[in-house]
Amino acid sequence: MAKSATTSRKPSENTKNELTLPIKSAKTYHDVKNYAWLAKPWVAESAITEIVGTHKEAGKTTFILRGLLRSILEGAPFRDAPTQKSPVLYLTEQQPAILKKDLIAAGIIEHPDLNMLQWHDVADVKWQTVAAKLRHNVAVLKAKLVVVDTIGAFALAQGDSENDSATALAAIRPLQLLASDGVSIIIVRHERKAGGSTARAGRGSTAFGAAVDVLLRIRRRGGKG
Repeated sequence: MAKSATTSRKPSENTKNELTLPIKSAKTYHDVKNYAWLAKPWVAESAITEIVGTHKEAGKTTFILRGLLRSILEGAPFRDAPTQKSPVLYLTEQQPAILKKDLIAAGIIEHPDLNMLQWHDVADVKWQTVAAKLRHNVAVLKAKLVVVDTIGAFALAQGDSENDSATALAAIRPLQLLASDGVSIIIVRHERKAGGSTARAGRGSTAFGAAVDVLLRIRRRGGKG
């Protein structure tokens, strides 16, 4: 009876190259710098902060424009903590007249380092395309902070379900790449009617909250607060 022979083939040089991954030794990370804060403890370099609040009530825009952004643009303290001065790129769904009012109220309408991108100007462009171009524009502007207000308006196409985890992750992935360049990112979401814990308060899939680094929920105080 003939014996069967088993032969092993070494992968070709081309196959080896195709399978090569950028694997690093754990000790490589000794030299990785710790988080640097753009505005501690709200916004860190190379990180994504999610701000959630009820639509038109919580004061998200007030907190961002009159507080965080104005302080970072000027390098002034924010809530008794130092900030890093930096240009800012602000993506907004607000209509021009409303945006003008908010910028005047914040005292930053003429600030030379505040750059705006309105949703209606890129409404027909796929989010992945917009986000890819952001990396170039942020580098040109030397902006350390990008704000996406709201992530739903910019990243979800008509017919997309914000409750779908795959859709949520596809919206966040391009921003994670941008964060890997050392950029700080804020995404804004509306709060769900049912409320819930901070991690689950945002409307839509919990995958949004799971993919970010800092979770911030804004609510009005009771009474006259």
